[in-house]
Amino acid sequence: MRYFAGGDVRVGSKSMSSRIRSRGAFLALLGLSALVACVDPKNRFDGFNERVVDAGQVVPRDGGGGLFDIDGEFLLAIAPGFSPDTPLRFVATADITIDGSSATLNLSFQPLAFDTCDEGNGGNEVGDPLESSDLPVDVAGFFQLTHDGASVDALANPISCTVIVADLVLDGVIQSEDLFCGSVSGMVKQPIMTSLDGSTFGATRIEPGTRGDANLPEPVKACP
Repeated sequence: MRYFAGGDVRVGSKSMSSRIRSRGAFLALLGLSALVACVDPKNRFDGFNERVVDAGQVVPRDGGGGLFDIDGEFLLAIAPGFSPDTPLRFVATADITIDGSSATLNLSFQPLAFDTCDEGNGGNEVGDPLESSDLPVDVAGFFQLTHDGASVDALANPISCTVIVADLVLDGVIQSEDLFCGSVSGMVKQPIMTSLDGSTFGATRIEPGTRGDANLPEPVKACP
């Protein structure tokens, strides 16, 4: 505050008063903002909790199913990535043992003939089955089958009617009691060397003993 000679006139008292009032208004506004921000903090916290995944929660991978009882026979088709419209067909016999949140799976793949390779015998069994046992299955129904040197009878090869030898990896998921499916990778070694990456498979339940083209359903070649 300054004083001028001749009159004790005080300059600046009005502007200081304005600053005091402005500061008071600013503090009041801050208090109101804090009050609004703190409205119902419990509900805000609960909403946050609902958006955070519990670290101990099992989160299924995409396409996951569960531990379904798939004992029985299935028509299984493998659609190679290089020729998806000519799938190999098998009767897959499944035997699953479920123990709480996990399971073990036994699978047998019996090749089926194609009429183009064995006229009049299409859809019937040919050659020896491929066997895999004690495959671990997780709580979301996922399993992996690895079979090196798998051999499939020539009459079951719809592309060239020649013997197939391949290293196979099937990454599968059980989607229901009547369906399991997944992806196929690995390498064909015979009749030609070629990759199986990008291939798929599907298996749909059939009545036990169902054989022959006239009786078998249209194959499922991939996960729906």
